[in-house]
Amino acid sequence: MRTTLKRGIGRGAGLNGNGHSVLPPGAFTPMARYAQPPRRGRGFGRRVAGFFLWLGVLVLMVAGGAAGGLYLYGHDFASATSPHSKAMKRAAKRLDYVAPGKPAVALVLGTDHRYVDGKDPGRSDTMPSRSTAQGVDPSSTRSTPLIHSVVPVARSRRSRR
Repeated sequence: MRTTLKRGIGRGAGLNGNGHSVLPPGAFTPMARYAQPPRRGRGFGRRVAGFFLWLGVLVLMVAGGAAGGLYLYGHDFASATSPHSKAMKRAAKRLDYVAPGKPAVALVLGTDHRYVDGKDPGRSDTMPSRSTAQGVDPSSTRSTPLIHSVVPVARSRRSRR
């Protein structure tokens, strides 16, 4: 392998030369510059087509992101509302589901809000003093109270004053 450039000496020399090296060309020798012809500009139709192509790509990206977000939201919602404990899974197998358009019964509970609480939200961890079992019939578009119970609340010494 050659490590240096050998001009006109040895095997790289011309066949009709004297075997001595050749000087490089002079400083002001004519030189040809080659260039590609200038590129034609894109027409109006191609520009409009390119705009709508990129607009379509943008719409598809946004739609794909929205569809992925909707899928993840639905997956989270289904996971949050499904039974997690063994007891809940056993109970879910024994539930009787009401067919759409048929009468149903619902237990309606409220929250317990006391005057001394002021503007604080109601107490959802306590059983309210009133609960109602409602019968709902879709054909009559009414709900009928089946059982109306008032749970007696024991008054504390503080509230008797």
